[in-house]
Amino acid sequence: MESEEYKNTDGDFDDEASEEFEELDQISRVALLIDDLNNEDPLAQQNSIEKLGTIVQVLGKHRTVDELIPMLTELIDKIDSNSELLMHLAQELGNLTDFLGSDFCIELCKPLELICAADENMVRDKAQKSLLKVCDLLEKPSTRTEFYEIVERLSKGDLYSMRIASCYLLAKTYTKTYNSEVRDKLFKDLSGDDTPMVRRAIAINLGEFAEAIKYPIDIVLESYKSLLDDQQDAVKIESLKNSCILAKLIQQDSSLSQVEKDKKLEDEILIPVVKASENKKSWRLRFSVAELLDELTHIIGKELADKHIKPMVEALISDTEPEVKSEILLKVIEIMEFVKPDLILDKIIALTTDTSQHVRESLAECICKIASHVDTELYVSKALPGMCQLMKDATTEVRVCVLENIETVTQVIGQENIDALIIPALLELTTDKQWRVRYGIAQFFPKLAKIFGKELYIEKMEKVSLDFLSDNVFQIREQSMKNLVDLKITLGEDWFERTAKEKVREFSRSEKCSIRIQSIFLVRIIHDHIDPDILNKDIIPVIIGLKDDSVPNIKFNISKTLDELSGLLSRENIFIGKSALTSLCENDSDEDVKYFSKKALSNEVFSI
Repeated sequence: MESEEYKNTDGDFDDEASEEFEELDQISRVALLIDDLNNEDPLAQQNSIEKLGTIVQVLGKHRTVDELIPMLTELIDKIDSNSELLMHLAQELGNLTDFLGSDFCIELCKPLELICAADENMVRDKAQKSLLKVCDLLEKPSTRTEFYEIVERLSKGDLYSMRIASCYLLAKTYTKTYNSEVRDKLFKDLSGDDTPMVRRAIAINLGEFAEAIKYPIDIVLESYKSLLDDQQDAVKIESLKNSCILAKLIQQDSSLSQVEKDKKLEDEILIPVVKASENKKSWRLRFSVAELLDELTHIIGKELADKHIKPMVEALISDTEPEVKSEILLKVIEIMEFVKPDLILDKIIALTTDTSQHVRESLAECICKIASHVDTELYVSKALPGMCQLMKDATTEVRVCVLENIETVTQVIGQENIDALIIPALLELTTDKQWRVRYGIAQFFPKLAKIFGKELYIEKMEKVSLDFLSDNVFQIREQSMKNLVDLKITLGEDWFERTAKEKVREFSRSEKCSIRIQSIFLVRIIHDHIDPDILNKDIIPVIIGLKDDSVPNIKFNISKTLDELSGLLSRENIFIGKSALTSLCENDSDEDVKYFSKKALSNEVFSI
């Protein structure tokens, strides 16, 4: 008994000692991490920075604030030439907000404020995001004021990088500080800063600042118009990107009547945008206008759109730069819901002979999709000939683009025009030398069947679509096999079963090995969609009959197919299949054929 008591006591002592040693070991490791913050080796410093979370958990909140943060603040001067270390430090300081909480996180602002002076955008970006994390946690009025004072110091800093950082922080502080006059003045000062990069930064954040203010946003609108007149294109473009946000806020302002809203939209948003669209010196600015016109149109409504958007669209469609024309063509579909299409349609059709391939590609998509937005008679008389012309374009990408979007046209133009114009154009493309064009046609066959109906499709397109099963390009053959399953919905079960049986037999007798193997691939695709009796009676025996083929690829694909379809085989085909597999396994000289036939024989279905 005494011995047992001694052992128990000794065991308790060992457990306590072990915990104490572990605690001491952790403290030692943290002490080493802290020492490594001043190590000359950047890798050691980075390792310590990445483990700041571990360090603060051991130190606790008070020691972190009193000892660690001052140390990190001093470290910034030592590593200011190493952007990667600064970036990691800025990110990890932001992560410490979760540990320090709302009471102590304000202390992180001092080192982060210093990092905001960095020249590297990525470093500043991490510091800004970390400061915003701090701002989100602030609850006490005193700490909110303190945070705003940091932003204000940055906005008046000697270095442009500090002022850039303040642009990204200002909107966030708006609802957390008390003096709107001071904030507004600070915003105006930044909008008129001497450094273009600072003005660009405030332009990027115009929308966010306006959303923070809510109503009224007159101060932001004033800066918006001023920045759109800036000498630097980059500033204008970033300012222009906020047009839709500002327009939405005007529409949502309940203090204004609709007449007042329309007047404000016209004066403050639309007239500046029109001016930007007419800028002859900067195609990038005109491109930016083209990018936003569809969204802006939906915000301002039909009346203002017809007055201001339509002339801009007409001008941009006729622009000298292909990039601008391409972009506005892709936006036209949405815009046409709000403006009368007549003149725009004339401008669009004129681009069928444009020298730029990219413009004609965008036109191909546009001219097809607008069919549902234009009067049918107008579309048939004006746009349809242009679309047919694009189907004969010299560039493959243009022809393919028409095919990808032609479904909308066929739903609108009526059967007479489909027979007279679409079908002849499609038949011509089925013999195109470019395989991608034929592939585009192949993808479209099931849709055509739904559009044409069973009788017309069989009369006009069945032969061509089945010929594609023997195309020289595998992707086209594969797509055509998948089409058989999709066509079953429209053309019926009888057509599908008859066609499947005929094609498997036909392909199995072909002189070309690429077509004979097609019969096996076809079975793999259709086996789940065909009656098991027909599969076993008319199709599986044909496949097994290829076991004596001279091409190893065909023989081992027979083995793979029998293995895959084993659960569907009739008893008779199981015996015949087993015999074929045994023959291939024992007598064939090709190693792959032996391997796959042996693997198939291991299937329990063939164990009878």
